[in-house]
Amino acid sequence: MIRGFVLAIFAGLVAIAQESRATVSGTVTDPAGASVPAATVAVKNLATNVASSVRSNEQGYYAMPPLNPGRYSVTVTAAGFKTVVQQNVELRVADRVALDFLLEIGGTSDTVTVNAEVPLLETQTGSQATVLSKELVANTPTRGRNVFDFAQLTAGVTGRVQSTFGLRPFDNGENGVRINGGLANTNEVLLDGSPNTQRESGAPTNVVLVPPPEAVGEVRIQTNVYDAEYGRTGGGVMSLSLRSGTNDYHGALWWILRNEALNANTFESNASGLAKTSYRLHEPGVTLSGPVRIPKIYNGRDRTFFMYTYDIFRAVRPQPTAMVVPTALERAGDFSQTPVSGVSGPTIQLFDPLTTVQSGATFSRTPFPNSRIPSSRLNPIATKIMERQLRPNLGIQPRGQPNLLITPNPDREPYDAHVFRLDQTISAKHKMFVNVGRSSRHQTNGLGLGLSEYIRTGHPELSNSYTHWRIIESRII
Repeated sequence: MIRGFVLAIFAGLVAIAQESRATVSGTVTDPAGASVPAATVAVKNLATNVASSVRSNEQGYYAMPPLNPGRYSVTVTAAGFKTVVQQNVELRVADRVALDFLLEIGGTSDTVTVNAEVPLLETQTGSQATVLSKELVANTPTRGRNVFDFAQLTAGVTGRVQSTFGLRPFDNGENGVRINGGLANTNEVLLDGSPNTQRESGAPTNVVLVPPPEAVGEVRIQTNVYDAEYGRTGGGVMSLSLRSGTNDYHGALWWILRNEALNANTFESNASGLAKTSYRLHEPGVTLSGPVRIPKIYNGRDRTFFMYTYDIFRAVRPQPTAMVVPTALERAGDFSQTPVSGVSGPTIQLFDPLTTVQSGATFSRTPFPNSRIPSSRLNPIATKIMERQLRPNLGIQPRGQPNLLITPNPDREPYDAHVFRLDQTISAKHKMFVNVGRSSRHQTNGLGLGLSEYIRTGHPELSNSYTHWRIIESRII
């Protein structure tokens, strides 16, 4: 009853998505080339011992249900024939692998072991793709620890390096790479087969969740000739598969640190005799995966596996801002010292709008004496606003040039990402996995973006929050 209730809940979460897992299919024949029906084809994941099996049909054809990326052994048995075992079959994200087996006459107790590698030429589909392995993802540095940066390692992929991928894990949002000449910001991005995009900031396909590299198994970049299951793309398809747990526990801790005490000064600052700019970044995180085990209650070895990754990003980034603000005289309505241009010379002339006189097609107004607006004519609301207005700190500057420098004017964008995956083997023919992801970013800008908020409240910061909470996908096969 409990199992049925749990399955009913997860069944309601099943998403319509492209298949990101691998499939294996092929034919089983005898030495004469005739098909072998009712042959048992069994595959076993070498890391989890999770097994699946099917029987070949009357034409000797078999097709395995979708399998998680990883290394497998494939065993074929049939009455009157020797058992064939193919070792170390590597399946990658969204692979379509063809494995044909030629059986030899003999007893099933006799075993023929095949150690040949699976050919890299994919004959089951016409799609062209590059797969970046788990080892490459784990050991290759990326800017901002952003796994979508790997797209630029693929032939035919170009992008705007500065704006497409930044130094923060969430700076991938533009999805701006161009794949084989396709349009930027229109690529399909899949996470375990489920769409991982949304429309935001004018871009058709902004990426929603950026999983940390420690949570990612493989990355597949499909450049052209897509199968019918793929759509929603004006360029290419970027598919990510999350890591799943195995029978062994694996974990990692990290803390990435940047601090001005560890950085060299810039050439320009050294030349000007200026101190180093303050910049601080902290990115700790943790990942843990393995079988689900509850002492004396449940042992999930060979059946239930989990992976959880938590990534934290904290940075204080200086964004010095220069702007033009009224002087003390101008805030009081006195423009007698405001030059027309430069820092000296003729001053501007203010005219009284209430003295407008029309003569034919010509309009004229009486100037304010000495370009000073009488205090009785000042709007009290404007006067209150001027009391909150920022004061210049750069001395006398040419008119129209910034006279206020706000520094360091820090920009803070704390970010957190949670990624969780649960794999469950229900039976030899039924398996299930669930992915859950959450990312949250709270942005606090300095005066560069928050001037209007400062004028309104007197507080020199403006905050924005961005949070994505969603079930990525759950499937039962």
